[in-house]
Amino acid sequence: AMMFYYWCAFGPLSRGSACCGYAVLFGILLAADCGVPSSLPSERQIDWEAILAPDASTFVAGVRPWLADSVEAALPDLPPPDEAFSTLRDRLGALL
Repeated sequence: AMMFYYWCAFGPLSRGSACCGYAVLFGILLAADCGVPSSLPSERQIDWEAILAPDASTFVAGVRPWLADSVEAALPDLPPPDEAFSTLRDRLGALL
């Protein structure tokens, strides 16, 4: 949510950039293996809340209830990185 705040707050004020911000936010959640079963809240424009919020923590506090209810995190099931990539070769291979 904080990355989305910075995307909207410091990006150009056009509707197209907000749409890209939504796509990036959902892309990050999907890349982290988090499902988002619900849609965006109706009658709320989260990009404008980010633009008009005085700081990132205020924005995150306002979005967190919706986002926390929507996101089903699967990250705790992942092994620690040192177990998944035990050798230097494995770690370098993961970066490529």
